[in-house]
Amino acid sequence: MHLRSLTLRGFKSFATSTTIDLEPGITCVVGPNGSGKSNVVDAIAWVMGEQGAKSLRGGKMEDVIFAGTSGKAPLGRAEVELTIDNADGALPIEYSEVSIRRTLFRSGGSEYAINGQTCRLLDVQELLADSGIGREMHVIVGQGRLDAILHASPEDRRGFIEEAAGVLKHRRRKEKALRKLEQIQQNLNRLTDLAAELRRQLKPLGRQAEVARRAATIQADVRDARLRLLADDVAGVQRDLAQEQADESAAKAERQRVEEQLAQARSVEAEVEARIQEIAPRLHEARARSIDLTRLRERMNALVALIEERRRSLEREQLEFSFGVDPEDLQRQADSVGAEVVAHEDVLAVAQQAFEAARDAAEAVGGQVRAEQERVGAAEHALTQYRQAVAGAEQSVAGGQRLVDATQNRLDRLAEQYEPVAREAQDAAREAAQLPQLETVEVTVDSAAADRAMQDAEQAVELARAELSSQEQRRASLTARCEALRSALTTDGDTALDASWQHGSLDSLIRVRPGYEKAVAVLLGAHARASVLREDVAAGDALAALAQDDSVRFVLGGTPQTADSEVLTYIEAPDFLRGALAAILRGCHIVQSLEQASAIVGQDPQALVATVDGRVLGRGTAGQGSEAGNVIALRNALEQATEELVSTEACWQRAVDHLSRVEAQSALARQHRDDVRAEAAQEQARAAAAAERDVHVRQRAAATARRLEQITAERDEVSAALQAQITDLENARTHLAELTAAGAPSVDRTALEDLLAAQERARHAHHEASLNARSAQERHRALQTRHTELQEQTAQAHEAVAAAARRRIEREQALVTLGRLDAVARRGAALVEADARTSEQHLSDLESEQATLQERHTQARTAALELAGEVDRLTLDVHRDEVLRAGKRATLEQLTEKALEEYGLTVDDLVAEYGPEQMIPGAEGEEPHAFDREVQQRRLKEAERGLALLGRVNPLALEEFAAMEERHTHLVNQIEDVKKSREDLLDIVADVDARVQQVFSEAYADVEREFEYTFSRLFPGGQGRLVLTDPDDLLTTGVEVEARPPGKKIKRLSLLSGGERSLTAVAFLVALFKARPSPFYLLDEVEAALDDVNLGRLIGLLEELRQTSQLLVITHQKRTMEMADALYGVTMRAGVTEVISQRMRQLQPV
Repeated sequence: MHLRSLTLRGFKSFATSTTIDLEPGITCVVGPNGSGKSNVVDAIAWVMGEQGAKSLRGGKMEDVIFAGTSGKAPLGRAEVELTIDNADGALPIEYSEVSIRRTLFRSGGSEYAINGQTCRLLDVQELLADSGIGREMHVIVGQGRLDAILHASPEDRRGFIEEAAGVLKHRRRKEKALRKLEQIQQNLNRLTDLAAELRRQLKPLGRQAEVARRAATIQADVRDARLRLLADDVAGVQRDLAQEQADESAAKAERQRVEEQLAQARSVEAEVEARIQEIAPRLHEARARSIDLTRLRERMNALVALIEERRRSLEREQLEFSFGVDPEDLQRQADSVGAEVVAHEDVLAVAQQAFEAARDAAEAVGGQVRAEQERVGAAEHALTQYRQAVAGAEQSVAGGQRLVDATQNRLDRLAEQYEPVAREAQDAAREAAQLPQLETVEVTVDSAAADRAMQDAEQAVELARAELSSQEQRRASLTARCEALRSALTTDGDTALDASWQHGSLDSLIRVRPGYEKAVAVLLGAHARASVLREDVAAGDALAALAQDDSVRFVLGGTPQTADSEVLTYIEAPDFLRGALAAILRGCHIVQSLEQASAIVGQDPQALVATVDGRVLGRGTAGQGSEAGNVIALRNALEQATEELVSTEACWQRAVDHLSRVEAQSALARQHRDDVRAEAAQEQARAAAAAERDVHVRQRAAATARRLEQITAERDEVSAALQAQITDLENARTHLAELTAAGAPSVDRTALEDLLAAQERARHAHHEASLNARSAQERHRALQTRHTELQEQTAQAHEAVAAAARRRIEREQALVTLGRLDAVARRGAALVEADARTSEQHLSDLESEQATLQERHTQARTAALELAGEVDRLTLDVHRDEVLRAGKRATLEQLTEKALEEYGLTVDDLVAEYGPEQMIPGAEGEEPHAFDREVQQRRLKEAERGLALLGRVNPLALEEFAAMEERHTHLVNQIEDVKKSREDLLDIVADVDARVQQVFSEAYADVEREFEYTFSRLFPGGQGRLVLTDPDDLLTTGVEVEARPPGKKIKRLSLLSGGERSLTAVAFLVALFKARPSPFYLLDEVEAALDDVNLGRLIGLLEELRQTSQLLVITHQKRTMEMADALYGVTMRAGVTEVISQRMRQLQPV
């Protein structure tokens, strides 16, 4: 993104329409003083929303309109239009080119427009807010900006960093939240006062008339008793929760203690295992050395025997030649040795067969050990799953039993209520039947039932609305999650191939079992993101349609499946893909651990094995991680979220339908209530002459009958629910019994230990057989050598007589040499023998130590498994307690909701006023007494019975009481809503503070780093740094600048020279630019106070900024002009600014 053009009409000294075309790179604006160069910077700041006239070097905003000259009249408006290239989409608007226009009329009116469409200032500010070029950003460096930095306080310097980091929008959000919080607190105070006043008026409200006063007294007793019983229930649940919380802390402490013991046991196991791994190479080395020494000992003994035999042969030959050697005698000796060679070949074959049998036995035992290790691992995994299943079943049984008990208690209470109500209904009906028939009209309308019906309908509407709101929130959450997952899955890896030729990428067409995404992705490798060609598309045609430099990979759809792969069991794929997947994944495996992968690769070097955590081994390679693993996991998550969204959509639609129905029912109930009240008034007027007793009896009979019907209906409903709960409980118990009967799978390590011992014995036998085979080979070679020598001697015997003298001398010399060799060989054999005995002793010690460590390792592993089981048990106990607490919390929430909805009291007010620890005022002349639940229950029943016997009362008092109580409930709800809003605002303020700290800390670290680098560039050999005045409070800390030019010890800015201070301010600004880069910067004569050397250093920094940002520089410096890509000259003629331009690249020689 960069500025493309700037058009000024009537802005300050630009009387005529002037357009400045801007290009990426550096654009310099030059001209004499007072010609209007800085007006270009002011115009850009003004069009981006600057509202301060002083920032535009004026007294009031009208000063930006051309004021006229001696030869040109003033204009009536100023207009600036800024065109921005938005090809990279940096601005949040769907246009590749964005024009922002601001117009100010001399009458005071102002207009803004974006791409010709009229808009507000707020729209412009929001458009530029997150792009780094907003009106409060640091991109415009005017003539007074350096002076502001030099004279700024540490808090003001912090403001510069906050502007660069974009913190101001968070602070505005916090200020807005604080203003709302203040308003909410005022509203809360007013509502609290109103609610307190209403609570004080509730109790004495009913004492306005004789009958109404008695009714109000009884109603007050009923309400007081109910509130005290409800408060006692709440207090009991709170006590239970507190006790269970303490039990939970103890359980968690015990679990932590056992986990620490488990960690210690596993640490011991790891240490022992590490010791075993440490000894293993030494043991292998000792065994190899023992084998080598044994082989060397055999060779030395064979060498000594050979020398001895040779010496005896020479001596015999000397004697034979001395007395005459018989060739026939030599031939007989050769035949004897040849027979011995033939006989020894059988011995050698037997030893070789024994060696191969021992080797095969060792390999077979090794395979059995690996298989047994896999079996033991699977058994341990099955045991863990069994324990989890049993815990879940126990939890279901416990929860079901609690639910059945609660329902049964409710059914028992209804049964207890049914008998007295039924008798009372029969008595009332009998009394009503015995009454004489009156000629007057009886009152048959029950307005209270209509009121209750309307209240129930309104409550149903509120519940339906709450349910609909919950479903809408869940639907919005799932929709946002799906959109986020789809956005995360968006890739730019599409090929240039026609979409009709391909199905899509491979990872979008397969579904991997959860938990195996990383393993499958690392096995697929580059194929995971490859495009899948359709079955009717040839691979050659697809490759021919691509450019030569395109890098792409295809998977051929419709490939016949000629082989199978075990990895396909973890993948769901269309049929046309399974053949290609089988070919790609041939010889691939998925295991749980890297040890299992190493074992498989050791058996089959051509196998490729991946672990579930994304590590791969085999085929001469090893590695871990794959970008496709995240993509596959995201696709699985997207499918699950989509399924949940579809289900939530259905629930939301049902909630909408239910809300429509209950609203219609509420409207009907309200209409019915109004009709009933009107009818009741008419019937009361007609029945005014009837006897009071008849009315009372009939009303009592009707009320009792309705009460009986309600109890009967509720009892039937509870009975049906109880049967369903009992069925669920029996199913849960059956499942638990099945798990218990099946028993926990056993983990038998005896076979594994026996196989390990057998493996060690097989290795020892293989070692012994190897030694025997090598000894037999050495002996066989010695006999063959002897036989060859005798044959040669026999062949040469006939020629030896002629050379007897010469051979005698040679034999004598050979005897002397053999004597020396015999002495040396015997000394070497003795040394080898001693070394072999030492090596065997060392090998025995290492094998003994290995056996001890393996025993310790087995004990440590057993202890770790026991402690792990204990941790699992404690975890299940804690979880079970959490479920119980959740039930009690649900009960507490129900009681809280009941207190709030029925009585308009919060839990705190309820317990504070009616808790069991509060003394109950006595009647006149009686002392207050403590709370007794049975007494209060009897009091409630008596009050309800007395209220039923009162008969007709003044309805005006009751309506007034109901209206005031409803108003009080409404106020309490408003108070709760206001408190919730206040908590939400406090959370917003805390989040904003945390975000400000994070953004400022990151920005400060970047600016500090860039300032040190920039200062060292502008002051070679000097040192500069930024220091926080209060590092512990990142919300209010200031920023100090310490600058030490080369050769000076001063650090304060006030002690620097004017040029050094300006250069330090420039270093600070450039550090801001590099730490938080923006698309463009406007610099107004920032290098005016610099000498030629420092100007060259600054130009070097500007060259670096040119690579990432567009620069518009107001300058008088020739060297600055020389580095510009475009140059604009500004001049003043008759009070009007005129502009000429020159592209500097065209002036350079070709």
